[in-house]
Amino acid sequence: PNAHFLLAEAPGRFLRGRVAASLLPRLAPASLPTSQSNLLWGFIVSVFCLSALVGSSLAGSLADRWGRRNFFAANALVYLVGALLGAASALMPCAAVGHCSLQPCVPAILAVVLSRVVSGLACGGS
Repeated sequence: PNAHFLLAEAPGRFLRGRVAASLLPRLAPASLPTSQSNLLWGFIVSVFCLSALVGSSLAGSLADRWGRRNFFAANALVYLVGALLGAASALMPCAAVGHCSLQPCVPAILAVVLSRVVSGLACGGS
C-alpha cells in the first residue's frame, strides 16, 4: 500500500518542488519572512478552491441558459484565458527580481492570483 501512495504522491511532490524553485523566488524573495511567504503561498493555492466554489454554483444555471455544448465550449475558453494569464505572470517586468531583491514582484503576484481565480472558475464549471 505504501508504494501506491508514493506513486500517487510523486507527481505532486515534483510539481510542488518545481513551482517552489521557479515561482516562489520571483513572487516571495528570500528576504520575505517565512510566515509571510507561507501566507502568500496559502492564499495563492486557496483562491483556486474558492473560485471553483463560485464557478460550480454558477455552472448549472449558465448551462441551462446557454445549452450544455455551448457552455462547455465557453468554459474551455475560460480555461485558456486562465492558462494564458498564468503564463503571462512569468513575463511580468519587475525591478530587481531574484533572491537578493527586497521586494516581491507585485505585478506577477497579481497575475498569478488572477490566473488562479479564472482557472478556478473554469474548474468549478466543468
